[in-house]
Amino acid sequence: EALVRLATELFLRFGEVAPKFSPEQVNQAMWTLLGHPYWLYEAMTEDGVREESVIDCLEAAYRVFADYVSLTKLPDFSSKFNMWWDEFWKFESPKVWAALFGTMVRVLELPEEESRYAALHGLGHLVGRNTPVEGVAAAIDSFLSRHEGELSDKLVGYARYARVGEIL
Repeated sequence: EALVRLATELFLRFGEVAPKFSPEQVNQAMWTLLGHPYWLYEAMTEDGVREESVIDCLEAAYRVFADYVSLTKLPDFSSKFNMWWDEFWKFESPKVWAALFGTMVRVLELPEEESRYAALHGLGHLVGRNTPVEGVAAAIDSFLSRHEGELSDKLVGYARYARVGEIL
């Protein structure tokens, strides 16, 4: 539970902390936190981790995108931020799934493409994975219709693949 709480606090303060480092250093730090050796995704599913802590952490991840990713020129779109949601498939709680889905949809509404690609990538993983989340296609369709004419052709194409789960 301690790692989940610390990650939550980091995410909530990301816009204050991360700009002190280069984008490459921040990207590497996120690979380390979300992957080897800390595996935040695994820590969130360990026995003894409270559901509220997991939800708080998932919802705090929005701040990473709103306060850093959307405001920072990142070197390329293959950063850890694009693949942020890749391992969140082990949850059993409907409340946790709702928080995960809701956070991705909020990130999708941020005004820059890096965050939108990350959200679409995560939403695409929810399709056809035996998850209890419904409404992925509807959320993406709604996003596309609200922003018709504003989005790059590349993002629109990626969104169409995401809505049917055909993302890489």
